Amino acid sequence: MYKYKSFFALLFVFALFVLPLFSSAQSPDKSSILIQQLQQQVAELQRQIQTLQRQLTETRSELGAQSPASAPIAEPETETAPAKTSLEFTRILSRGSLGDDVRRLQEFLAEDKEIYPDGLVTGYFGPLTESALKKWQHKHGIEAVGILGPQTKAKFSERGRGKIQELVTEGAGASGVIPPGLQKKSEGTATSTIATTTPPSPSTENFCAKDPKYCATEKECAAQNYYWYTVSCHKTASPPESCARSYNYCVGSSECSANGWYWCRNSCYSSENACQGQTYVAPAQPAAIPALPATPAQPTSQTGTTTVSATPATPAVPATVATSTTTGDTTPPSTPTGLTATPSTYNIALRWSKSTDNIGVAGYKVYRNGTQIFSAATSTSLATLSTTDFGLTSSTSYTYTVAAYDAAGNISVPSSSVSAAILAPVPPVPATNTGIGTCSGFSLVFKDNKTTYTIGEMATYTYSCASGAASYVRMQVVKPDGVVTTYVTGTGNLTTQTMGFGTDNLVAGSHTLRACYDADCYFIADSKQFTVTAASSVSQVQGLVAAVSGTSVNLSWQAISGISTYNIHRGTSTDFVPIKPGAATGLNFNHLAQGNVLSYTDSNLSAGTYYYKVVAQDVSGNVGPASSAVSATIAAVASPPPAPTGGTNAGGYIGAGWPLAVYVMSVRFNYDTANLPQVASFRTYQKKPGDAAFNLLDTFNNPSAASSCSTTVDGSNGWRLSYSCSAKFWIVGMISTQTSSYFPVGDYEFYITAVSSSGAESVPSPTQKIVVKEPTAIVSPTESQSPVASPPQFRWTTGGSYAYIVLYDEGVLTTSLNPLYYKVVSGGATSFTYDGSALDPSKKYVVIINSPGSVSRTSVGDITTTSFAQKVEKFWISTATTTSSIDNFNAVSQLAQILESLSDILNSLKRLR
Repeated sequence: MYKYKSFFALLFVFALFVLPLFSSAQSPDKSSILIQQLQQQVAELQRQIQTLQRQLTETRSELGAQSPASAPIAEPETETAPAKTSLEFTRILSRGSLGDDVRRLQEFLAEDKEIYPDGLVTGYFGPLTESALKKWQHKHGIEAVGILGPQTKAKFSERGRGKIQELVTEGAGASGVIPPGLQKKSEGTATSTIATTTPPSPSTENFCAKDPKYCATEKECAAQNYYWYTVSCHKTASPPESCARSYNYCVGSSECSANGWYWCRNSCYSSENACQGQTYVAPAQPAAIPALPATPAQPTSQTGTTTVSATPATPAVPATVATSTTTGDTTPPSTPTGLTATPSTYNIALRWSKSTDNIGVAGYKVYRNGTQIFSAATSTSLATLSTTDFGLTSSTSYTYTVAAYDAAGNISVPSSSVSAAILAPVPPVPATNTGIGTCSGFSLVFKDNKTTYTIGEMATYTYSCASGAASYVRMQVVKPDGVVTTYVTGTGNLTTQTMGFGTDNLVAGSHTLRACYDADCYFIADSKQFTVTAASSVSQVQGLVAAVSGTSVNLSWQAISGISTYNIHRGTSTDFVPIKPGAATGLNFNHLAQGNVLSYTDSNLSAGTYYYKVVAQDVSGNVGPASSAVSATIAAVASPPPAPTGGTNAGGYIGAGWPLAVYVMSVRFNYDTANLPQVASFRTYQKKPGDAAFNLLDTFNNPSAASSCSTTVDGSNGWRLSYSCSAKFWIVGMISTQTSSYFPVGDYEFYITAVSSSGAESVPSPTQKIVVKEPTAIVSPTESQSPVASPPQFRWTTGGSYAYIVLYDEGVLTTSLNPLYYKVVSGGATSFTYDGSALDPSKKYVVIINSPGSVSRTSVGDITTTSFAQKVEKFWISTATTTSSIDNFNAVSQLAQILESLSDILNSLKRLR
């Protein structure tokens, strides 16, 4: 009982000293000394309340230890408050706010004892309410500032009051018994808490029937005619792009596995075979079911005459553990067959038949005398089932085998071995028809340096003398079996010749084209190796079309069934031969790009005519014949004018204007006026938040008209161009002002170009950026807090290191752009006391506060951040009497809060007696 004595002593102090002050505090003519005394008494009462609260906690603990477990202390019956249909707020609430909306906020926070253990509902926003709101914001992923602003309001609307009941239901657990700490009144239902010696019976209410989010299994979901997809229950059917419908739309390994698919190589697949030996995440398996303890028989009434039968314990069901595996594809390709080796005096040509695999053959490995000499990684000709072994010793026999392998690294059984020996050179014989003449520097070149031909294709070559002339030249082809075929013989004054030969009578393999100065080819002037391959089963690409757009050529073509890759080539004539990198060294490659696409854009081309061909390629690397060539001509254009720049003066500045309660954006750039005669127009480009690319914002024709500084040039899309003669920079700004909502949060980027009279556009200026952050909210002064003391104190939320405070007279707000007061506050401050001229108590004022990341830009490329004002706040200041009344009112409000605290503690102590 000694603990109660301190409480009644406190009440005595309260009645003896505080209540007289409470009465006098309401009189506006009391001195400031009385207010100070009142505030000191408030502080002492707050300390006493904290002491009583600790004593109350200790008393509850002692009583709890003395009471038997079977007879908990009964709570008195309480009336249920009327149901609240919504939790809406029309203003920003922070420490110091008063009103019914503060009371509603406290009632909401008090429903969760972990959030607001004090549970005081006073209508005054004090430190306890601020602390509870910070906890709630932190719990729900909002920045914990302790201010009820737009984000917190949105989160209230999103979650709703029904979340409290959801927490109660979840707290019941598997037993269905709701712990006492979670027993709360449901909104809109008259209930009372009745003491009992037995836990309440589990709820039989079917929450799944009311809301699909309570359906825990697919069976429950389907029983209520809901839709089950993406491992949860929904009121509507799954969209076509859901992960449950197709593995193509699964994002991340968890979602992929949860829907029964396989995850590997950063993608989702329907079969583990697609992983081809890679580590994968298997489909999710049922989770373990924990064991449930036995439930003893219990009485269902306070008399104990009716009981509920005991239930036996339920054993745990272990989970089926899903493990990642690296087995994947373990089946090797079939053994290559039909290996042949054809010798010549220069090399040995190898050919074999194609292998098969359950998924696909990735390549072949070629072995000479048991040592690997080629693989698909070093010779693309292996994909054509042939290769040639060079640099061999004459009259020496070599043994070869071939093995196939797949993407998983499985290697087939090697093929049967074959052997071949390099042919001995033909002994010299006396030359006939020798025709060297005066030719020197003889060279033999295939057209476009092509060295691979498909059977039936025409091979074109040129031979020439660097100086002089040859009197006799014979052209021959040496086949893989050493057989020589003469194609043409020329006599006379021969300096250069371009000729060709067909490949219809050739077989697949390595061949040699040689030029000789005599009929017996004893004097070989030059020779070149080339490969002939079998005709491909891949079809020719059809429908190739080229369309010119500025300095770009847009190509498109028709699809071919079963083709995974298209190769795009660009040449200098209609009959150019497509050559892809990797075919051989020293070639003039004309390969532009490849991919599983049906269009391609060749960009940034100079003036001239270009020729294009497209070649299809299947998954095994087989290529088809090239498409028919198409041409496109890029017209010559005049040189564009110099590009705009961002200099020291302008800094490439992008900023926010400050007229009235609305805002504009502007871009500053440098451009030498001496270059203006070359410029027909300036173009401004912008990329707003959410845009994938820059878009043309506005065009300003005849910009030289603005260089006099007395004229502006308006665009056609709401922007204006002007020039500052003193600062020497150009400004592109919005003509009409906007509200802060016009500028969504995110990044805004700009650049400027100059355009000549012929339409030639310069390269872009340096790109400049401004980042718009969450709006700045004014905490005080606000209209709801007015009148306020003079000088007023400005308080705001901010995300930047600076704050702009601008003050207007409400009477001239719509007619004047000049503020009464302007202040820049640095250092990341969130409060500032007005230090301007005295304000008139008979007028209303408006204040705008925004918070940028910096005051000015010093170099091109600087990124500026800004936080526009969320709204304009009106306020007015009080007279001396009004100020005294407000101070007294605030003190009285504190006393009202303390009185409610004392009342709550007294009620708690009464229940513990």
